[in-house]
Amino acid sequence: MDTAVRKKTVYFEVLRVCAVLAVIFIHTGDGGYSLFTQRPFGGTLYFADLALSIFSRFCVPMFFAISGALLLHRDEPLKDVWKRVLRIVLVLFVISLLYWFEALSQNHGTFSFRAFFHKTYYDQARYHLWYLYSYIAFLITLPVLRPLAKNLEDRTFLYLIALEILFDGIIPILDFRINVGEFPLNPNAIPSWMFEQIFFCPLIGYYLHRRLKYEHAKKALLPLWAANLLGLAACCYMTWFKSRIFGVRGDEAPADFHFCFAALNCITLFLTARVLFERAQLPAKVEALLTGLGGTVFGVYLFHMYFLRRPWIEAIWFGLTRMGVSPMLAVTLEVLAIFAVSCVPAFILKQIPGIRKLL
Repeated sequence: MDTAVRKKTVYFEVLRVCAVLAVIFIHTGDGGYSLFTQRPFGGTLYFADLALSIFSRFCVPMFFAISGALLLHRDEPLKDVWKRVLRIVLVLFVISLLYWFEALSQNHGTFSFRAFFHKTYYDQARYHLWYLYSYIAFLITLPVLRPLAKNLEDRTFLYLIALEILFDGIIPILDFRINVGEFPLNPNAIPSWMFEQIFFCPLIGYYLHRRLKYEHAKKALLPLWAANLLGLAACCYMTWFKSRIFGVRGDEAPADFHFCFAALNCITLFLTARVLFERAQLPAKVEALLTGLGGTVFGVYLFHMYFLRRPWIEAIWFGLTRMGVSPMLAVTLEVLAIFAVSCVPAFILKQIPGIRKLL
């Protein structure tokens, strides 16, 4: 493998690891993602924890962006696309079955294939598995997205990004801030289909990786970070503002504005990783470590929910906070512990030839 390919692989692995850590953090609930709801309303800690929670929402857009960067340039026959689809369907079936049996063992229930089928068909066995359903939908659309990505002009990609920021971020914020959401923009005037994660994010990932020159990416970083931080501040302010207007506190705090600039955050982090790692001369061992960790990310995503609610994992947070460690630092260490233990089954399964291709 040549150096350029190796560097590109490394920056994708770094992004994958960061994204799955954000996924785990989002699933920590009251002890992490929703910690801001337990802080004094409007205080410094409230906004600091809220900012971290909103920032973490880059994770799912990032996974789709990476998939677009790696898959949309390829030319594959339709049968190969459906092989990809069937692979994820098989993974979904197996992991859903495992979580189903775990739930039955906890509730002392009996297995019913009919109930299992109904649950996995119209819902999901565990709430984090919704992503696999969306990824299946993305794979099915590959034959449509590929020619579209290859034939769009660079300025059209920029136009798409501008529209997403306008309709998913700026307009919803202005609508609520000016008239408290009483007179929102008519939804029929919003091209919302363009901003679906399985459509927008893969196209943008393709553009950022395949089309945008490295030099241009480097120049764009400073204005992107300025816009990204401004968007983050706006989301924090609007969450506080809506909570204050409606008198909602605690667990019922609104999360409407957590996603407004998630795509902008994703773009900023994507290009930051590219600039930092694509041409960096990393030691071979560091590259191998990052590549190895990145290779376990899919397995970590699948298994982390099993470890998340283990008593000994929860004891990490409680133990650290009782020792005087700040709750956010404690949950950070908890997230790293969950990532580490979830890597173990992912790594072991990847050593098995038949299962390796699934993970």
